[in-house]
Amino acid sequence: MLKKETFHLLDSKELNFKNVFSICIGKTFLYQDRFIDYIGKYNGWDTNVEEGVLKLDDRSFDVEYIGTTSKADNLWYSSELERVIPDKYVDLMIRTRKLMQDLNLEELTKGKIALSDTVNGYNLSMIYIAFAPEDVAYFCGSGDVSIYMFVKNLLRIFLEKLVLLNFLQELWK
Repeated sequence: MLKKETFHLLDSKELNFKNVFSICIGKTFLYQDRFIDYIGKYNGWDTNVEEGVLKLDDRSFDVEYIGTTSKADNLWYSSELERVIPDKYVDLMIRTRKLMQDLNLEELTKGKIALSDTVNGYNLSMIYIAFAPEDVAYFCGSGDVSIYMFVKNLLRIFLEKLVLLNFLQELWK
């Protein structure tokens, strides 16, 4: 989660999607980059929403669900709107949205959000993992309907505290 010291950046009158994304990208980019390096190449993915599990080939990860997008209507649907997902696998998204609402980020916490080139499932997920009250990465299972998942219980190697030197090294690779 973003450090509380960072929250003052959200007090701007000019707060919009781009500004919030800019505040979040440093931490979330590092977490995502480490997660992608960790999983490497895989041949296939599957998720079992009844068990909260993501499978990449023979590896399994504990997940909770963030939301879905559909090519049919170009909307983001928050995971708690998806009736097929049990409540216990949307709890992290509910807590994340509550924290964001408390910070006056209502535009990013609606159940349905219209998508654009800038506001898309990838960028929304990057923001949500920054505000999640747990250290998580995300995975997107793509298709006609794409499902975005918080990946939980990650190895400490890629969830070390973000320090400026480490961040700069990752950016300049």
